[in-house]
Amino acid sequence: MCTSHDVEDNTQNGDPRSGYVLAEDWPRYPPEMHFEMGSGVAVDEHGIIYLFTRDLEHWAAHPLAMSAKMGKSTVSMFNRDGDYLGKWGHSDEPGFALGAHTIHIEKDGFFWTTDRDGHTVRKFTPDGEMLLQLGTFAEWGCDESHFNGPTAVVVQDDGTIVVADGYWNSRLVFFAPDGEFIKSIGRWGRGPGEFNTPHAVTLDTQGRLLVADLCGGNFHDYMTVPG
Repeated sequence: MCTSHDVEDNTQNGDPRSGYVLAEDWPRYPPEMHFEMGSGVAVDEHGIIYLFTRDLEHWAAHPLAMSAKMGKSTVSMFNRDGDYLGKWGHSDEPGFALGAHTIHIEKDGFFWTTDRDGHTVRKFTPDGEMLLQLGTFAEWGCDESHFNGPTAVVVQDDGTIVVADGYWNSRLVFFAPDGEFIKSIGRWGRGPGEFNTPHAVTLDTQGRLLVADLCGGNFHDYMTVPG
């Protein structure tokens, strides 16, 4: 699934097995609904699709220059046919997110969102009730309780939470399942263990942490160990 309308077909001679084709008239929003950009998408076990968007009020300037909490982001739900099912949880309420970045659903059904401009990572129940917040909402920094443009989150098999604090801190931050800070690794640079903008994180089948560095032109893999 792609959140860009610039990509329509990458198949070879129209063979759907070799790529993907843009599904026309998908999704189908109510006529009064508009948003600026889609930044994250996830699908739950029931096939419901969740689209995390930066809405029209979003201020696209450098987040550190924001003098007021001008951004707004919401999560919209769709069925497989593209029919709009409504907003998810409390995502249409003020303070849910300033600048949508990613939405991720764990195997056990918990939802995670990263709010780049709000400098927070949050965990939710499937119904949208917040269980945990990492970072301090609308405050940026580089310590145990502040991020500066977080980009992604993944949960390891032992429950350790790994946040890519990517845009302006160039680091990975590790937390215990209850949100207690464990450690941070990385700094700005292009050498081993250094990042420019760690932008996406995931785990492979061997438990290695894979990190994509947006502006650094690098792909990192780590075998994590306790401590």
